[in-house]
Amino acid sequence: MTFKTLVLVSVSALTFAASAGATSFTRTSPSGGALPGGVTEVGGIVLDLKGANGVRVVSQLAASSLFSGFANGNPQVIGTQTGFTAATLSALGGGLQSASVRVTLFDGDTAPGDFDFNENTFFLDGINFGNWSAVATEQTDNTGLSSLGFGTGFGNNILSTGFFGNRSTISTTSRRVLMVA
Repeated sequence: MTFKTLVLVSVSALTFAASAGATSFTRTSPSGGALPGGVTEVGGIVLDLKGANGVRVVSQLAASSLFSGFANGNPQVIGTQTGFTAATLSALGGGLQSASVRVTLFDGDTAPGDFDFNENTFFLDGINFGNWSAVATEQTDNTGLSSLGFGTGFGNNILSTGFFGNRSTISTTSRRVLMVA
């Protein structure tokens, strides 16, 4: 399998309120339900962690800080977020019940029939979260407030948002939290 994308993320900004007006699909994480206020409707990379003790930590890496363009290497770093402190990791109770990552891409080309179909795999600290082409996605306008339909993978020349999820037991001893390949 060819790995095409890499993201390194740690939690730096934690948010804990509710938001209104979004589509329910892009605002509902498989790990913890409704995303808190402060998280945009679509865009960026949202990390939703549910600790072994039930504590939830949500963070977002802004879309403006992500790589934009064509990958020149394999893997290609597309963003880095710092700030996952020992106290944050400790608050999760030493492990995770679940982890979900919301990704929004324009022109992702991993949907059925696109040239990167079944060519990319998503990893979180070396744990395989799945194929970019198999993820359920919603296509929206650029505000994330108007749905244009649903599909799998991240489509050609369209804004798509989807959640990767994992319910395996994951240790929180590492400060490098998110790696997408």
